Amino acid sequence: EPSNQQLLEDLRVMKPPPELVRRRFYFPDGIPDEYSWCLDPTVDIEHQRTTRRQGRQRMTIETWLAAIQREEAAGTGHLSDTGPDLPPPNQMSQTPCWCLICQRNYNIRDRRKLEQT
Repeated sequence: EPSNQQLLEDLRVMKPPPELVRRRFYFPDGIPDEYSWCLDPTVDIEHQRTTRRQGRQRMTIETWLAAIQREEAAGTGHLSDTGPDLPPPNQMSQTPCWCLICQRNYNIRDRRKLEQT
C-alpha cells in the first residue's frame, strides 16, 4: 500500500521526479519461502524466517519499473528480488518531505502503527 498503479500515477505528477524507490513489506507471521531472498545470509536463516517480520528494497526508478514488469509477467502476486539495496542518498535528508505523496505515506505508516497496538 499504495499499489504500484497508484505509485506510477504519483510518479507522473511529482516535480522533480524521485530518483529512488523504497519498498517495504511486512509479514506478521514471519518471512515466507517466496521472500527468502530478503533474508540476511550472514545470520541464521531459520531463526530469521520466524522472527523477522519485514523486508525492504531501495532501488532506482528504472530498476523498479523493470521489477514491476517482471512481477506482473510472473503472475504470482509476489514482489521479486531487485538485487542489492542502494545506499541511502547522503543518508537521506534528516528533514522529512511534506509533499502530498509523502504525507499520504506517513499517514499509512501511522495508521498501521495504530492498528498493531
